[in-house]
Amino acid sequence: MRFGMSLLFVLVAACGSSDAGAPSSSAGGQALTAMSDADKAAFCDEIAGRYYGGYGKSRSSQCPSEKVTVLGPKTQSECVSGLARPSGCAETRSDEEGCVKEYVENLCAGFPSRCRALRCT
Repeated sequence: MRFGMSLLFVLVAACGSSDAGAPSSSAGGQALTAMSDADKAAFCDEIAGRYYGGYGKSRSSQCPSEKVTVLGPKTQSECVSGLARPSGCAETRSDEEGCVKEYVENLCAGFPSRCRALRCT
């Protein structure tokens, strides 16, 4: 069994599974570096609930060659810490959520390469 990383120590639904919902639109263009800790906490609550079913949960998919399991954030504080980016990083809230959503909905395809390029860590 292969385990993925966490994209908010994330990341994330089954191949061809039901739609996990569209990325939220509120403050979507806000840079992660500009978000307050309270904003990050609310964002983490939204991501953990929408894409993982809550904190400390995981998503799995039986792919053609193996079962893939990805762990969501264990706690809100772990998630908030994971959203830290260096000053000047242009990654936005919608970038982060879009990558989580894409990964969750296509877990068998692996972590999206375009998302690796966005990360400023």
